[in-house]
Amino acid sequence: MKLFISYSRDDRAWVYEFSRALRDRADHDVWIDQRIALAQDWWLTILQNIQAAQAFVYVMTPQAIQSIYCRAEMLYALALNKPILPIILKSCDYPQELRDKRVHHYEVKDTDNLDNILLKTEKGLGRIEIALVQGEFQQSHSHITYPPEPKPEPKIEQVVEVFHTAEEASDFDNFSLSEKLFQQVIEADPLLWGRAAEARLRGMITRKLFVEALKAAVSNAPVSLYAEATDVLYRGLWERTAVELRRDLNLNQRQNPRDAFRKFGLIYTELAEMIATNKLDKLEIVTMAMAMDIVWEVTRLIHTQAQATAHALGMDLVTEKRLLSGGE
Repeated sequence: MKLFISYSRDDRAWVYEFSRALRDRADHDVWIDQRIALAQDWWLTILQNIQAAQAFVYVMTPQAIQSIYCRAEMLYALALNKPILPIILKSCDYPQELRDKRVHHYEVKDTDNLDNILLKTEKGLGRIEIALVQGEFQQSHSHITYPPEPKPEPKIEQVVEVFHTAEEASDFDNFSLSEKLFQQVIEADPLLWGRAAEARLRGMITRKLFVEALKAAVSNAPVSLYAEATDVLYRGLWERTAVELRRDLNLNQRQNPRDAFRKFGLIYTELAEMIATNKLDKLEIVTMAMAMDIVWEVTRLIHTQAQATAHALGMDLVTEKRLLSGGE
């Protein structure tokens, strides 16, 4: 059975395990928006997969109920007259639209045995399959238009959700989507989260220009070009690798350390990228090794200034933790 699963990103670990079980052990064709931030038309991709699904599985938690994306997905599924199977993972308000339709739901816990959860899910999907065969969910898409991409209102939970979605798009180097979402945050909450979004946008622009300069300068540039140049930049500027920076910033392996740098760390990183970009733009085609040498020279120059600032302030510029006596 072709399924679409709607869920909050706060519950992604559980949902990923649940979806794998539905796919591998129950032989369902499951679609979730894993790595959707890579897609240019991400919202259209979501809508098309809701349209193609035979059933809409809604993993409900307080975060999912508050999510502007989950709500828009649910409303679109209802507009298409898709059968909906709500799974209440954590106690939350039940949407009035589902009450009005008398949509049956069941409750589970993320600590429940997965076999028992699959059994309940299969019973619910079995009822849906019977209803589909009996023609209870007649669907006509001819008069249904795609709803617009949701935008946050000036509500903190909505702004935070869009901000984190923008960060995820940035992690996957989807600059256009990330920029659009950060702009939505700025419009909805210009004073608090909007300022953080503006800082992220500035960093994205310098990083994007740095990437473009590298690609233009290096002949036969490998796919790993940006990752290697970034590691050179981190080692030269902060004397730490990306892995070490993630450790110091308590990030997972997918997160970009740069996006978690504190104010002064971000300033010096952007300065190093801008100077390296300027030098690379003046060159004709160079080898990979030559480009890395340029990045290294620039970062060592900026490192001296950054280190002096760190000692003057008495803190690590990347993490803002106090320096131990004797240096960073």
